[in-house]
Amino acid sequence: MQHIDKILDSVDNPLTGKKWWLEAESPWQCLSACYEVAAAYRSGNPESFFSQLPIHQDGTCNGLQHYAALGGDLAGARAVNLAPSDRPADVYTGVADMVNLRIDEEAAAGNALAQLLKGNITRKVVKQTVMTNVYGVTFIGARNQIESRLKENPNLPPEKLYALASYLALKVFSSLGEMFNGARQIQDWLTESAKRIAKSVPIEALEEAGVLSRPDAPLEQDERVKAAVQSARSKTQVRGFSARTPGANQMTSVIWTTPLGLPIVQPYRRAGKKQVATLLQTVYIQDPDASRPVNGMKQSTAFPPNFIHSLDATHMLMSAVACHEKGMTFASVHDSYWTHACDVDAMNIIIRDQFIELHSQPIMENLINEFRERYKDFKIPVAHELPTKPKKAAAGEAGAVGDNDEAAAAATTTTASSSQLGLSSTASLKDLLGASEEKKLSDNALQAMFGIGGMGMERDEDSLEDELLSNDPDVAPGHEGDEGDEGDEGDEGDERDEGETKAKAKKANVKSTTGPRRFVHTWEPLTFSPLPQKGSFDINEVKGSNYFFH
Repeated sequence: MQHIDKILDSVDNPLTGKKWWLEAESPWQCLSACYEVAAAYRSGNPESFFSQLPIHQDGTCNGLQHYAALGGDLAGARAVNLAPSDRPADVYTGVADMVNLRIDEEAAAGNALAQLLKGNITRKVVKQTVMTNVYGVTFIGARNQIESRLKENPNLPPEKLYALASYLALKVFSSLGEMFNGARQIQDWLTESAKRIAKSVPIEALEEAGVLSRPDAPLEQDERVKAAVQSARSKTQVRGFSARTPGANQMTSVIWTTPLGLPIVQPYRRAGKKQVATLLQTVYIQDPDASRPVNGMKQSTAFPPNFIHSLDATHMLMSAVACHEKGMTFASVHDSYWTHACDVDAMNIIIRDQFIELHSQPIMENLINEFRERYKDFKIPVAHELPTKPKKAAAGEAGAVGDNDEAAAAATTTTASSSQLGLSSTASLKDLLGASEEKKLSDNALQAMFGIGGMGMERDEDSLEDELLSNDPDVAPGHEGDEGDEGDEGDEGDERDEGETKAKAKKANVKSTTGPRRFVHTWEPLTFSPLPQKGSFDINEVKGSNYFFH
């Protein structure tokens, strides 16, 4: 037998001999197999030797297998061995081939990055990104993964690796989207649904806060609740609970039930840290039992991979139960299923049968029906833009334009930008405006940032509507970014460099004739988008796929 001497030496002298087992891709598994082969060889009758070595079968990018089944992707099903074939398909090679094809086309068109990458994209370069895409890898994460692989290639200039990795990450994502179109639509639907749930608030909470009226409450009681809430707001001088500022009251986690009946709750909430300064250091403490608003970003981005993991675990448990009923030994590590050598073929059939049974159920239909039932009495904040009114010119402004219309245009644009964004551009205000006007705009900026009063619009006999709207906590000027105050979820804000603002103002050289955009914020019932249309792949074809797990 080939390598028998090396196998026996690895068993007899694993640390002092030839150490052949260390040359394997998985050295410890190789050494374990060496011990089993040596025991069978030395038994005198290898054919009757009872092997106890576990033999494993792995899924082909298991997450994509579930997505392809959910979306009915025909091309995707073939790429991950759901469809019968005379040889095993390799999704990583398939994606690499598609990426290489696009790179060749763009290299021929003169793209410098494509010309550098031409002939340098292998299965290994794209494998990690393809594998983790189904579990929500971001563009930055994919770029870093690819860059680490490109560093191993001496043919690529080191100073170009960042740009090459960014370019290639986009190509991998677009290729995956084309190959697994239905899977991408399912993933987008899951993300959007989780985002809506994380923004929602139970109607009971809105009624208790006095934001919405109780349908069965007496009119006098309802008015007393509203008055108490309004009084508390005026005393604290803090923006109240409204559709414009719902962040601190968004406590709704994404909850779903697996096909086995196991309820799952996503635990992601915002961290409530407190800073404690001492003479030696500054530390942050956090109460893990404190009730905190949900982290909307994590709730939405984590739901698709968590949902697929729940289906993966369901398939594993169904396979384990079926193997137990057949008297077979079963073990698993994620999507790697293990049994004895004599039961490998039988377990392969069981794995396929259980996958078919799982995905023969209306999984997505059950999910959306559960969402509709679980969150039927929840509402989400929605912003509707109001018609923009023409901006009124200030007294004496027409004469001020005269010979210095460029500076006046810059001043007007800067003022408008500062007022809308809640920022004050101090240097430009001192140069272009008087002290009293600067103070007025500074006050307006504070009002915009902290929600105190209106936006500093001039009051006259035609501004009654604006005055009423500015006193309504659900109506405010600004932009749609006001919707869903996400707190510490990574909001970057709308900060802009003063010089950039001046440059844009000078370039435009046109004075704005409209006031700031205004939105009315309302509470509307939580609804969900229709499910994406399913493709033509028949899940029963999995039964004829010998390479589904291999």
